[in-house]
Amino acid sequence: MSNVWCADDTFLGDLIFLNRDNLIVDSPAEDKMPGIRDALLGGEAPASVLSSDAVNIPLLAVTKISTDRNDSDIEIEYRDGKETEERTLRLASPEKRDEVFGALKAVYGAKFEEFEEAYSVPQAVVGPLMSLTIFGCLTWLFANAAAEIRAAEEIEISGSKQGLKALFVWVLDFLGPIGVSVIGGLICLLCAMAIFNGIKEPPVMATLQEPPYKKQSLVKLVFKYGIIAVIWYFALKLLLI
Repeated sequence: MSNVWCADDTFLGDLIFLNRDNLIVDSPAEDKMPGIRDALLGGEAPASVLSSDAVNIPLLAVTKISTDRNDSDIEIEYRDGKETEERTLRLASPEKRDEVFGALKAVYGAKFEEFEEAYSVPQAVVGPLMSLTIFGCLTWLFANAAAEIRAAEEIEISGSKQGLKALFVWVLDFLGPIGVSVIGGLICLLCAMAIFNGIKEPPVMATLQEPPYKKQSLVKLVFKYGIIAVIWYFALKLLLI
């Protein structure tokens, strides 16, 4: 028996097709989702109604399924040859998320156990804080580079991959320091919002996988904060020179 879910009330929603062998994810236009859903439920082959960009995940290749109880998305981790890939299923609501998560849990039965872990605030914000740190530094570097490029009479490009370097210089020259700062500032703002959300409502992760389940390592968490502290130390040192 096949199941189809489509997020018909959200711009970023996915259409998800699940049968006994595969999980297929596509992102058609919102107005086309109901027709595609009906065709799949009517027995049409997925290849005939879904786009060429649809991601086909064999259920036997899935190694982990996880979701934040405070969110509507589901993360799928699976093997693709020798590589491990990840795919986010974007659902319209927590209720629809629970439907998909429950269906996947039923598919795997006793093979996967369900584990739950409530993150602390430091665990919740370390990722977006690291992103904020990295993008903040890159924005500062690229904005200064753009200013120097615009101020220079001529830019000499040498070495390998000159075409790629020339394109990079052109982009920085086109955006200028203001354009780079605006784009970088918007990305940093999104990171700051993620930090705020992590403080306000830390994730409660539900995970389906084969045991044993390893919780977040305290040593790795301290190491990540150490890296962030070092980056901020040198960044502030440069700014104060």
